Amino acid sequence: MLIGELSKRSGFSRDTIRYYEKLQILAVAGQRSDNNTYKNYTAASLARLRHIQRLKDVGFTLREIRNLLVGDDKTHACHNLPDQLARKLLKIEEQVAVLLEFKASLVEMQRACTGSCDTPDGMPSCVPVPGHRASKCS
Repeated sequence: MLIGELSKRSGFSRDTIRYYEKLQILAVAGQRSDNNTYKNYTAASLARLRHIQRLKDVGFTLREIRNLLVGDDKTHACHNLPDQLARKLLKIEEQVAVLLEFKASLVEMQRACTGSCDTPDGMPSCVPVPGHRASKCS
């Protein structure tokens, strides 16, 4: 398949596909056309792009994806994966804790707000000042 078809089927733009080739995380699995003008991609290229998308979806950077998919001559590509996954899980747990704090603050504001708030200094009174509880809006 040509790059346009690969782009359509994968959801990646042509420029992104070319960039991934440049990063060497996507190799042209097929052959060039007879006149050497067009690259022909195979189902393996599409599968590789889907793997890349899955890794991106779970928080891997392109650098991390390259290290995982390409590796180097000295070490196996997956040698550091367990530690890398543990760090990513810890980061997610930290982000979840922050989001839960945000949620608790929003719930507190929602309970205090009736839609007709005083607005001292332009700020609705149901929005708490850090370190203080929200005032009830009347």
